[in-house]
Amino acid sequence: MNKSQKKLRTNSGTALLIAIGYVAILSIISSTFVVYLNRSISRTSVQERTVLARNLAEAGIDKALAELKSGNAAYTGETNTPLGQGTFSVSVTRGALQGEYIIESTGSILGGPITVATSRVKVRAVISPSGGIRKLAWQEANS
Repeated sequence: MNKSQKKLRTNSGTALLIAIGYVAILSIISSTFVVYLNRSISRTSVQERTVLARNLAEAGIDKALAELKSGNAAYTGETNTPLGQGTFSVSVTRGALQGEYIIESTGSILGGPITVATSRVKVRAVISPSGGIRKLAWQEANS
């Protein structure tokens, strides 16, 4: 047996071990990437539902302001009004000042039979006899 054949025998299987090592490293890297991607998609989905719920709550505020501005002083709100992918509920109470109203609205995104995102908006507004609206305070809360 010459030297080159002997060298080949002592190195047999080295290439296979190196290939297995590379495959293991690539598997670890790709599984880490998949986990990261899955978490990013989940976070984005939660943020999207929260924004949609806030938009619904703001739609309820807009509806209440439109009713009050049109002269419907008897308007006290509404519950579970469907809009888009969810509902909004609004309550209107009179404030201490003339033409002042406290409007609270809750927007809810529904995921089948359960609510998956909720956002609340509370506005203190004064509506002048001419129909002008002045917002004195605006508060938002997500849950």
